[in-house]
Order: sequence, then C-alpha cells, then structure tokens
Amino acid sequence: MRAAPWVFLSLAGAVGGCTVGCSHSPDEHGASSSATLSAATPSLLKWGSEDGAIGLRPNASDHLAQGASAIALAPNGEVDVLDGVNARVLVIGKDGATRTAISNLPADADDIAVAPDGAIAVYGALTQKITIFDHGQRAQEIAIPRVFHDVDRISIGPSRRVGFRTGLGETLTLGSPSFPLPLDVTLASKREGAAILRDGTGVRGEVTRDQDGHPHAALVRVARGGGERAEVVGSYALDADALHVVGAVGSVACARLEHVSDSSGAILVKREAVCVDMDSNREMLRVDLGVPGMYTPRGELAVGGAPAVLAFAHPEDDGLRITTYAIGGGVK
Repeated sequence: MRAAPWVFLSLAGAVGGCTVGCSHSPDEHGASSSATLSAATPSLLKWGSEDGAIGLRPNASDHLAQGASAIALAPNGEVDVLDGVNARVLVIGKDGATRTAISNLPADADDIAVAPDGAIAVYGALTQKITIFDHGQRAQEIAIPRVFHDVDRISIGPSRRVGFRTGLGETLTLGSPSFPLPLDVTLASKREGAAILRDGTGVRGEVTRDQDGHPHAALVRVARGGGERAEVVGSYALDADALHVVGAVGSVACARLEHVSDSSGAILVKREAVCVDMDSNREMLRVDLGVPGMYTPRGELAVGGAPAVLAFAHPEDDGLRITTYAIGGGVK
C-alpha cells in the first residue's frame, strides 16, 4: 500500500551561523547566508525499459515502489544514474542527452561512484562487493569486509582507491582492487566525518537538543587529534531537526536538512539541501527538495564535478527528474 504523502512547510529564512573557529560578524554572515543559485538544469528520464528510460517497479501488495537507487557526479559534471531495475547505468550529459554506460549490473547493485579517470564503481548490497567498470565492462572487484554492516555510500578516488562511509558518519579506505588493504589497516584508516574536505579535515552532521527540547543542528569540521577522538576545528549552525551529510567538494560540504513541526495534530516536514563553504563559513546554495515522490532513492543527492554542482534525483509520476544546481560563487 502506498504511504500517504508527507505535508511540507514553506519556511522562509532558515538560520545558519558559524559557532567555532570563525571571525566574521553576524552582519557579514547575514549578508552571505542567502543561497547563490544559478539556473537549475533539469532532465526527465521517462519510466520504462527502452533506451534512455529508467526502470520502475510500482507499488504492489507485496512491495513498495522500486526504481533508481542512487546517482553520482562524474568529474566533468555528467550525472550517472544507477538503474537497478533495468540492470544498467544511464549517463546524462551536460547537453541533457542520455546514453547507456553499463548494461550488465550485478543483481544487487545499490550504490554508485565515479573515479577521476571516469571508471564507474558499483556497490552490491548483498554481496558487499564493489565492482569497477571500464568502458562498460567489468574490470575489477574489491570486497567490503563483513564486519561492516552499515555501508551508507561508496567512493572511488585517484588510483582507484575505494572507500565508503558508514551510517555513523565515518569514512574508511579499502585500498584499490589491485592492492586491497588488510582489515587492520582499513580499520586504522577510519576518519571521523561523513565527508572529507580538500585539506583532509572531515565534516559530520550533529543534532542536539537543549533542556527545552529544541533542536540545534550543525555541520561540524573535525581534524585528527592526538587522542582517540577527533578535534573539532569549526562548526556551522543550521536550523534543522535532522541533518544528513551528502558529500564534499573542495572546501564545500553539502547536507540534506529536515524541518519538522506539529500543526493541529499533523506532522509537517520540509526538506532542503544546503551547501556551505567551511573555510569562509558562507552558505553557497540552499534548495527546497519538495515533496518526496513514490519512493526516495537512498542516494538521491550527489555533489561533485568541475565546476562543482549539486544533483538531485526526484521520482515523479511520469519519470525520474534529475536536477543539477551550480554551487554559487565557485568552489575553491
């Protein structure tokens, strides 16, 4: 049975601010906190199995709707869409044209990442294996040790070094398929932070509540300290009841926010995406994500590309809409 749609508030002027390691005044922040948003670029992938379409299994009595589970951004700004229903990866070019990059995905494909050299990494949730594709062909594999049960998103970097982040907001490195790291080295590679900035510091999301029950959310910047815990070196406050870090590019970290309120017994929720330059403590982008569609992709947001963009996948009645937003002011 299809769940009742959520009702969303329209909140104006969400508050943000620097709380640690910052030097600007409230007036400076107020001037910079509004999103610098260039024109959004949308593409609609129609539901179906033909070329350029995206697969969908509609709601039924024995399962919820299933469709594309994740998107990723290539270094050139193209958007890769993981279509597990049709066992393929579609690529949306900067001109909006689509092509099939992979047509033989593993049956349990659930997440996707793109390497700097253009290779595509696909994570299989059941096997816990990451398969790397070169020019559409399976080339290499690397396994995530079974001791890790909460894989959130995968990543692939230079020299095809593969990593992943956990649901606890930690990042770990597996090595490359040619040189996988031993388990003890992978465990020692753990970094606090769901995203890693250009300078190696991590960013995690935090939501705490005061004695009156009011939430206080923040993007927290952490660096490896001399002890067991990372050292907090900066923080950017956000008005939100829930916060999930999406990723980072350069010095900019992006997150999904949820605002919840209770009106006459009805729970009202608003979702947004926000990108913050953690060096200058300025909001670079804020986007209303609207009402969820018939399902919510686990990897509905991605950040990357050059120049940097935020991409958003939203299931609609007639297809999967992919929208990219330039992160205003450029990314260092």
